Amino acid sequence: MIKHNKPTIGPEEKKAIDRVIRSRFLSSDIEVKKFENEMSNYLKLGDDNAVALSNGTAALFILVNLLNKKKRDVIIPSYSCSSLLHAIRLNGSNAKILDVDQNFPNLDTKLIGKKKNLIIYAQMYGLPSAIPINLRSNLIEDACQSLGAKVKNISVGLQGIAGVFSFYATKIITSAGQGGMIVSKDKSLIKEIKDFINFDMRKDDKFRFNFQMTETQAAFGRAQLKKLNFFISKRKKIFNFYKKLGLNLMENKNSDINQVFYRSIAYFKNPNRIIKILKKNKIECINPLEKFELLSKKNKYKNSLKFTGKTVSLPCYPSLTTGQLQHIGKALKEIKSEF
Repeated sequence: MIKHNKPTIGPEEKKAIDRVIRSRFLSSDIEVKKFENEMSNYLKLGDDNAVALSNGTAALFILVNLLNKKKRDVIIPSYSCSSLLHAIRLNGSNAKILDVDQNFPNLDTKLIGKKKNLIIYAQMYGLPSAIPINLRSNLIEDACQSLGAKVKNISVGLQGIAGVFSFYATKIITSAGQGGMIVSKDKSLIKEIKDFINFDMRKDDKFRFNFQMTETQAAFGRAQLKKLNFFISKRKKIFNFYKKLGLNLMENKNSDINQVFYRSIAYFKNPNRIIKILKKNKIECINPLEKFELLSKKNKYKNSLKFTGKTVSLPCYPSLTTGQLQHIGKALKEIKSEF
């Protein structure tokens, strides 16, 4: 079976893990600091503008906790990962759920009112959108699926107060299965986040929590970060392979947008039928977000519902071989009438 998604791992990651084992330092130390600064410099922020964490959900939780002390409503899209909703609810805040744009499954900013609520803007599937400048001072940019993407030559993750990245096993890069990071131009916010996770042996009684990244995660992540541009180029080649077959793919053709092809998502009349046919050909495909996964069960989010009912996510990852891709192509050509 050709898997829908899986991590791409090589000898460099093994070497990084071995380095940590030899050092005998396993909890947060020098590897974490280097990973933070290497990520920060990749985004052209300079040193000390990033905090490595245990996962992306922890990153969202911390930012909602620190940036929403007045317990304002937090605006999120209906079509997104449930971690947004969990981060808000665990902080005792209320989620205000809005629909996504009709062309891309990113938050429809035209629906946001004039009230200064905190916004979490999820850049879905490596297909980023430009965020209106007037919203950026109250906004967390969730770039968990869009590391390396740019909008008007600005790295995704830098269009708000802070950006969040995830290094889960099948994200664009991984830090050994789990991991996350917050980036921000605001060094005072970065300092506050580091204080939040530095929980041990403190004299005050401030609320803190251990969301720290380990040395093993960081070393693995550093090895992956060095391959990021290669990973993106491989994903782009796979995307273009599907495009040449005549598939109607989800993409942003705006010249100001540099997408990173986290997913190759095609529109079909009957997605479930396509998934079943390809499964018989030993190809695993998925509906990228099912109707039951929407962050609100109300049927009033018409654009979100449209995306759940018409899309199939095809295998798209750097370790996909030429032979596997040709097999997928052959299977797709046999059902061209379904495109």
